[in-house]
Amino acid sequence: MISFANPQYLYLLLTIPVIVILYFMTRISRRKKLSRFGNISVIRSLMPEASRYTGWIKLSIELLALALIIIAIARPVVPSKIESTEQESTKGIEVMICLDVSNSMMASSTDDPNGVSRLQRAKFILEKMIDKMNNDKVGLIVFAGESYTQLPITSDYISAKMFLNDLSTDMVPTQGTAIGAAIDMAMTSFTPDSDCDKAIIIITDGENFEDDAVAESARAASAGIQVDVIGVGSGNGAPIPVKGKRGQYMLDQNGAPVVTKLDQETASEIAKAGKGVYLSGASPSVVNELNDQLSKLKKAEYQRLTSSPAAELFPVFAIIALLLLMIDTIIPYRKISWLRGINFFTKTSRVIAIIIMSTATLPMFAADENKPSATNRYERNYIADGNKLYKEKRFAEAEVMYKKALEANPGSEAAMFNLAAAYIRQAGSADPNAGNNPIAQAQQMLSKLAKEATDQSIAELSYYNLGNLAFNQENYQQSIDQYKNALRRNPDNDKARENLRLAQLRLQDQQNDDKNRDQNKDDENQNQDQQQQNQQNQNQNNNNDNKDKDQDQQQQQQQKDKQQPQKQNQGMSDANADQILKAMENEEAATRRRVEAERRKGQEVRRKKVTNPW
Repeated sequence: MISFANPQYLYLLLTIPVIVILYFMTRISRRKKLSRFGNISVIRSLMPEASRYTGWIKLSIELLALALIIIAIARPVVPSKIESTEQESTKGIEVMICLDVSNSMMASSTDDPNGVSRLQRAKFILEKMIDKMNNDKVGLIVFAGESYTQLPITSDYISAKMFLNDLSTDMVPTQGTAIGAAIDMAMTSFTPDSDCDKAIIIITDGENFEDDAVAESARAASAGIQVDVIGVGSGNGAPIPVKGKRGQYMLDQNGAPVVTKLDQETASEIAKAGKGVYLSGASPSVVNELNDQLSKLKKAEYQRLTSSPAAELFPVFAIIALLLLMIDTIIPYRKISWLRGINFFTKTSRVIAIIIMSTATLPMFAADENKPSATNRYERNYIADGNKLYKEKRFAEAEVMYKKALEANPGSEAAMFNLAAAYIRQAGSADPNAGNNPIAQAQQMLSKLAKEATDQSIAELSYYNLGNLAFNQENYQQSIDQYKNALRRNPDNDKARENLRLAQLRLQDQQNDDKNRDQNKDDENQNQDQQQQNQQNQNQNNNNDNKDKDQDQQQQQQQKDKQQPQKQNQGMSDANADQILKAMENEEAATRRRVEAERRKGQEVRRKKVTNPW
């Protein structure tokens, strides 16, 4: 019968149904999301690479491997012989070991703070002590502020050593050192009504803070139980390291390192009260001295049950789990490629499928079987010949074969698609706007196939090629739409997805160029408007200057007009003055003439008087 060394790990098997439920819920959620796009049966035809069964197959393999790994961790064992046990009579004593696992046991067992810890030194002593035992029974108690039985009294030394490996200061949540409580628990852990002598071995650093360990040791001695003490640590003391933080030590309230010392005096008093011996854990002969002390105790006969060695089965489960995981890595989530070329709808293959597959797959086959077939032998032969020529890059000859295939079956979608491909290969990047241009004919055929093809793979490839044509013509928005249509029919088309990203980048660059061009045009228009505005401003300034000149001229003319009457009035005054002056001159001249005439008349009278004395 199979048993388990660590049966607690078997509870992990409860995670398997939880994983199945979660996976089932994700499948339901996926189905609901797909139903938003339309009929599930139609959408499945748009995903030819997706498999309905490989997911469940992979999940079953993975869960089986997980179950085997959990069983292997639980360590299944089975006796090599079926329940073969025997009894034998032997003599021995009973020993209960009380091990101190308080925080002070993490300190160094020597004067060097970085030396071997006291707990590690204690484990080493216990392991050597158990190796020295032959027919004695041994038990283990760990203590700090409280005590716990780690291993009941037993003669199974292998189990005792296994428990030693798991000893740590985290085993007891309540810190402190209660040696008296550990002695009291050890006294109740021996086999009742046993005639053999009993001994309690205490391994500690001697620092007791909780109870009266000396009194408890004396009570044990009065009950016939010997108490021996092994002291570990240094009398000079050592700091207590902080777990998980290398080079850091516990500090007291004042910030100074906490130093723990071996209390050899207290340890010796406990051993003396218990009629035992105190031994130093630092002594290399401590195990031999302890063995000599125990050999003095009285041994009694008892019946010892032994069984044949158990066989470990965990390697078998681990190997099977490893093989299952390797198989899981090989199986893809998509449809298996080497199965695609097999026609499961022939009579022979259908029988094989019924035998191999479960009956749950039969409705799927029936649904595909109802799909109409528009192929015939001549069409297939022409298409095969055309494909061969196409691979040889003899596109004109391939075109002829595809046309013959269309003549044999005008509704052949494969022949029409291949003919469009041949047109594209021959036309290169010619202008598609020409009426008889091969690219225009190819676009017409691909557009028809994309909208009307019953084979979704042909529709997908038609949209993909339409996107390529639009991309080559730098019609990036149209190419984006075509690539998206191709991805709607096959989300796994990586080439379409890559070209879609490239087209989006090209469209963005194109839009940026157009934007820059428009910006430059706006800047030019703005400059022209600015020049016109400047010209208008200049003309306005000129007009203002002319207007100012006219105003000045008008003001000057008005000033002249104002001054002209004054000059006329002044002229009339001058004329009158001239007339008056002239009249005065005439009068004066007349007066001078009169005066001159009178003078001349007087002169003639006087001359006559002189010259003519008569």
